[in-house]
Amino acid sequence: MNKFDKVFFKKYIPDGSQIKEIIHQHIILIIDKIILNYFFFVILPTFIYFYSDKVKELIPFFVLEGFLIIMFIRILYQIFDWYCDVWIVTDEWVVELDWSLFSANAISVKYSSIEWLEVEQDWIIDTLLNKWSLIIHKIWWSGDSFRLDEASKPYEAIDIIEKYWKWLISKWNEEENKSSVWDDYEIIINSLSEVVKSYIEKNNFEKKKETDYIEEVKEKPWTIDIR
Repeated sequence: MNKFDKVFFKKYIPDGSQIKEIIHQHIILIIDKIILNYFFFVILPTFIYFYSDKVKELIPFFVLEGFLIIMFIRILYQIFDWYCDVWIVTDEWVVELDWSLFSANAISVKYSSIEWLEVEQDWIIDTLLNKWSLIIHKIWWSGDSFRLDEASKPYEAIDIIEKYWKWLISKWNEEENKSSVWDDYEIIINSLSEVVKSYIEKNNFEKKKETDYIEEVKEKPWTIDIR
């Protein structure tokens, strides 16, 4: 993950989280669009315009220029759209970012809500290109899942998610164990406190009984206190 990714996608993650990895769709998706759009909407119209006198007579040159500018803007938008449709892996969440020109939807799932991960192959050629679809199935949500179609290096992406998922689960287990040990410690302390309290109360009671007995004996005739 480069520094630009870390800075650019930071605004789409929950506060306090740290970006660990950005999972993009395979670059072949945007290359296909660029090649097709560039050929059919830039090269081909330009070739026809300059090699056809009839077209030159019908269409002014500034119209062609405007059309080409629009097509270049369209290609840039498609590149940016591909770049921003990602999964953002943080230390606590996986964030699915769905970007468009006027809005950006970021849906987050905590590692504790992940039931299982799936890698789905669409075509045989996907194996050669190393681009499969990634799916996150969530716990207790029937039919609800995250999906990133034709992700780049899918098994590496799965390994990254599992790595931080297992790390967070182990962290929670450690905290639970510490909490359990502290609870046991408190139980022992409380039990000892009760024993000590009972002992003190018992001793005070016995001392009180002894004092009362001495006072009674002193009141009897012919009793001498030699203490």
